[in-house]
Amino acid sequence: MVIGGELAGRLWVTNPRAVPAPVERRVIERFALVVALELLRQQHLVEVEERLSGDLIGDLLRPGGPSHPQGVLDRASALGHDLARPHVVAVLALDPPDAVPRLPEIVRAAVLQAGSPSTGPPLLGQHDDVLVLLLPAVAGLDDVLRAVLVQVGQALPARTATIAVGPATEELADHPSAYRVARGAVRLRRAAHPGGLVDVRDLGLTAFLLEQGAPDALRRFARNLLRPVVAHDARSHGDLLATLRAWLAHGCSTTATARELVVHPNTVSYRLASIERLTGRTLSRSSTRLDIQLALTVRDIVRVEHR
Repeated sequence: MVIGGELAGRLWVTNPRAVPAPVERRVIERFALVVALELLRQQHLVEVEERLSGDLIGDLLRPGGPSHPQGVLDRASALGHDLARPHVVAVLALDPPDAVPRLPEIVRAAVLQAGSPSTGPPLLGQHDDVLVLLLPAVAGLDDVLRAVLVQVGQALPARTATIAVGPATEELADHPSAYRVARGAVRLRRAAHPGGLVDVRDLGLTAFLLEQGAPDALRRFARNLLRPVVAHDARSHGDLLATLRAWLAHGCSTTATARELVVHPNTVSYRLASIERLTGRTLSRSSTRLDIQLALTVRDIVRVEHR
């Protein structure tokens, strides 16, 4: 089935006779024409929707937010998206970074296949050098994005895909900042070992530092701060880093940390003192805790051991 010199599809017809009768041939040709026109119509609609989605995301991610918020909400609604609901901004980047025209189509199909009715289709658009996905902030989103990584890997085996999930947005003005945080995480991961899913939804003030920092500077900062602790654990098969993570996760509570690690509180205190001695930093200071939290976040994102 060829329309305007473009192959729209193929139609196979089984017939016991080698040559169909003229009336049969006319019926087949007309049927093929109808099918071909429908295929082209659907393809055209997808292309139009992708173009409109890309323009919408460009307006949404402008610094300071969109100049006409209600217009953005109305355009999103016309595309089947309620941006008044909390959404998550995800960023997908490929290495090598050459453009792949089919990428939005691949990602959309993967989300629809792995998602649920509450997830719905993503709002997609190229922005800068990455593909931006806007998805409702619902449960199971990590599984959907991992399915996207698998699908992209199968469709583009010569490329490595990295996805970062930024903070959830409560209103339209939150989207530019959430995008910059997610893009900063993608840049950081790609600068070290590209690939995989990076979740930076719940970083607090650390997200601002990730948003503003340069990848190389962040890596050096994290490596230099944590190097003595990591080296100590490697030499003595210790648990200083695990203790530090648990202590920060439990609001710097020695008792709660000891309960999680199933050790005596005095053991936790001893390990924290060792960390202070190795780093030369005082953990009771809020600035030290912020630095260490950022360093641990960077270490998780880049997925490399500090030497």
